[in-house]
Amino acid sequence: MNNLVEFIIENEEFKILNNEMTLFHKDDNDKIIKCYKSFDNINSIIGENLNIVKISKQFWLNFKNLNHINLSYNKIFKFSKNFFDLSNLIKLNVNHNSIINIPSKISQLTSLKYLSINNNKIELIPNALIKLTNLTYLDISYNKIEDLPIELGLMKSLNTLKIIGNKIEKLPTTLCQLTNLKEIEFEWFKFIDKNNIQFIYKTFRDLFNNTQLYCTFIEFMNKVNKDKDVDYSSILYSSIDNNYVGLIKILCENSNTFNIFLEKKYKDKKPPLYYSLTESKNEEIINTIFNNLNINILSKNEKFSYLTKLIRLKNIRLIKKILDKIEDENDLVNDSEMTPFHYIFSNFNSEIAKSKIIGNLFFSKCSNNILNHISNEGWGAIHVAIRRGTLSCIKWIINMNDKNKNNKIFLLNLKGKDNWTPLHLSTNANNIEITKLLLENNCDVFNRTNSNKTPKDFSYKNPPNEITKLLFFQEEKMLDLKYNNDEEKCINKKKIISYNISRANINFYKEILINRDSSLFEICDALNNLTFALLTPLIKKYSNEDFANFVEKTISSFDLSLNNKKNYLCISSFSNLAICLKVIQIQNIYSKILQKEKVCDIIKNEMLNCIQILNKFNINNNDTNSVKNKKKNASNRNKKRIVNIINLKNTKKLNKSNSSDEFNDSLDNNSKKENINFDIKNQRTITNLSNESCNILDSSASISQASIGMTQLNLNKNK
Repeated sequence: MNNLVEFIIENEEFKILNNEMTLFHKDDNDKIIKCYKSFDNINSIIGENLNIVKISKQFWLNFKNLNHINLSYNKIFKFSKNFFDLSNLIKLNVNHNSIINIPSKISQLTSLKYLSINNNKIELIPNALIKLTNLTYLDISYNKIEDLPIELGLMKSLNTLKIIGNKIEKLPTTLCQLTNLKEIEFEWFKFIDKNNIQFIYKTFRDLFNNTQLYCTFIEFMNKVNKDKDVDYSSILYSSIDNNYVGLIKILCENSNTFNIFLEKKYKDKKPPLYYSLTESKNEEIINTIFNNLNINILSKNEKFSYLTKLIRLKNIRLIKKILDKIEDENDLVNDSEMTPFHYIFSNFNSEIAKSKIIGNLFFSKCSNNILNHISNEGWGAIHVAIRRGTLSCIKWIINMNDKNKNNKIFLLNLKGKDNWTPLHLSTNANNIEITKLLLENNCDVFNRTNSNKTPKDFSYKNPPNEITKLLFFQEEKMLDLKYNNDEEKCINKKKIISYNISRANINFYKEILINRDSSLFEICDALNNLTFALLTPLIKKYSNEDFANFVEKTISSFDLSLNNKKNYLCISSFSNLAICLKVIQIQNIYSKILQKEKVCDIIKNEMLNCIQILNKFNINNNDTNSVKNKKKNASNRNKKRIVNIINLKNTKKLNKSNSSDEFNDSLDNNSKKENINFDIKNQRTITNLSNESCNILDSSASISQASIGMTQLNLNKNK
């Protein structure tokens, strides 16, 4: 077919040009190739890097005249049955797939001359492969083959043989029978002086003539190098670089024979295990070196360096092995006073599930001293987690604390550099989620840094800020718990903590303002603190009404519908001062504004919070006033009863000398005089208790009526 033909079969796109079919895919999904049309004139199929997993049985029946197939860089794990009916196939390339074994039916491909099947998972070479007498090119490198059959020498047609990168520990000497061989690739031959086919051929022929069927690496090197000294350590590092798994295994298992020290550095290179963790990262190579390593002779820092590298690679199995051999937990602290948790938390978000497992392994091994160890830089592991902003890590820490309440825990109030706590770090970073989590677990909001700042001081960095409100309410909560609901002490303490800044602090903030090198944030923070320190005592000189009138006039000039930063800061300052001085009138002013005007959400929330807090003060004041009023009412009643008793005594004296009419007149006059004297003495209490004045008058009237009734009874008795 000379013209280009395009068509789509089962979501696959094929292009046919000059009897060659090329496969393309339109997405990244795994593919199962199907075909229901015959293409007898197609002799070549190319389908590289298509994520093909399986090819249907019927597919190959449609291509009877194929002689070239290239399906490399896919996910094929086995050949379909009808594949081996392609009797005309000459060239087959299935590199970089997941093929596990070569079926015995491969012997049916009698025309096959080129077979490349490298970088798969093949473990065994079948004898059926030997029957491919026309095969000239065989590449089975970088698989998992451990043994080569002796019959390999029967493949007389081979020109090229590539078997490098497998697990082969010995070679059959029958290789000398491959008389047509022009190229052979195997890792052993990379480290000899004369790496040519004739020299290798001669070496194996000598061994074969001595009736030796197999040759080991040691025998081969002794035969080739004779009396020359070989640097086997250099060979080991080169093998790590090139992923020669089989040769690495030979060298590590015979390290004493080859004078290789797996625990020590070689020249300017790190020890083999650490080098393989850095350069190769091949799991099989790492495990091979580790299994032959004597961990007990490693120094404290060497063990720690291996652990940190394994932590970064999330190699759980090797971490567990090293931990099992560590008896002293002090070996888990390096010269920089860092623990494994510093490294775990710094990279926690990478493969979180594995990070949790590794964390559990170390948690079971360590005491509180390791969990809360401070590094030379001044930070604990929990500080590292918060500085990284890893919420998942903080959740894991809190979860571990909940499981081990009575034993070892991570300290959530751990003080680090300059007395910074985790809460200081989260508020400074404006991380709301972590701050909420720490506050839910009762972190101390009153801790101060060396610069005398609480977490709330750092929350002013980006006003308006939700974190500031969270911290404010947490302060109230903690103070209520501390003073057991003693309102007076609690309020006084709140004033001291939130607003009463000492003289030393005022001088400190003045120095910041004078210093030209101060940052903009430091200047704003200093002005904010100085405002509260200096204005609060001045405002206390004025009445609450004066302050309320000033606030009302000032706010009336604002356009509250706009999200204006200056307006917000001004109203926030008014609110804080109102709470500090307990100016209840601000509550009414804010309520009127919210009812009449349009207010932006940020300022509205600030006003509502202030109203709620002032409302609490108002309710508490009403409760205390009502209690005081009840006490005063009771004392007033007692005083009036005493007055009545005195009046009764006077009436008895008058009864003896005067008539009943005169007695009544004098009694009325005396009672009026006593009542006038009583009212004068209690004038201040009545004015202060205006809300209860009516009740007091009613009670005094009833008492006077009762006294008159008593005098009439006494007169009747005297008569």
